[in-house]
Amino acid sequence: MLSFLLLLQSGGMALAAEAEAGAWSWIEEGKREFDRLTWRGLERAILCFQKELDSHPASADAHAWLARCYGHLSLLYQAEGKKGEELLDRGMFHARRSYELSPGSSASYLALAELFCLKSDFPAARKMAEAALRIDPESGWAAYLLWKASQGEDPESPHLQQAVRKGVGPALLDQGDLYRRQGEWEKAAASYRGATQQDPPLARGHFALASLREEMGDREGAIREYQQG
Repeated sequence: MLSFLLLLQSGGMALAAEAEAGAWSWIEEGKREFDRLTWRGLERAILCFQKELDSHPASADAHAWLARCYGHLSLLYQAEGKKGEELLDRGMFHARRSYELSPGSSASYLALAELFCLKSDFPAARKMAEAALRIDPESGWAAYLLWKASQGEDPESPHLQQAVRKGVGPALLDQGDLYRRQGEWEKAAASYRGATQQDPPLARGHFALASLREEMGDREGAIREYQQG
């Protein structure tokens, strides 16, 4: 955790130097980095949202995005066999702070829904996702989190399909995984490919495709995907 904090500090100086070049939207840049869902992307996103809080301490949006960043970082920690509880706690702090500052906002409900999902409190997550979807019925992330909270297994469920149509990267990956379990390899490949075609592309889509190609006996295709990931 100490090394992570040191990395954030050094990265913050680099981002600040970039910002001196002209007009800068910390929130918008942070969102773009968040969408990468990589170590570096999430770390840079945290720096952007923290910079926004430095200028606007009462920014509910910045707190909400910080919550989600820490939540997704905890997943990366766990994927490497590390404990992510401290990151989840940080995320929940920011999610609750966002709700305190703007109790009726979609951003605060989304942050809480995501953190509750990560903590496996699915009834609470469902309640928050439903609230976010009432505010913005077209939200891909709200639909995706409602599907996650419902612990669905149908790759063509309406909420998951809405998230896919809106280009929510993790929804495409989850849909691909479900198709793969059902033996629908071509549909799985299409979902994974969709994740790689987002802006910015989701690198995990290439790794999922590589694994699928290998399972299908397409060794050359697997190598190509690994090289792009």
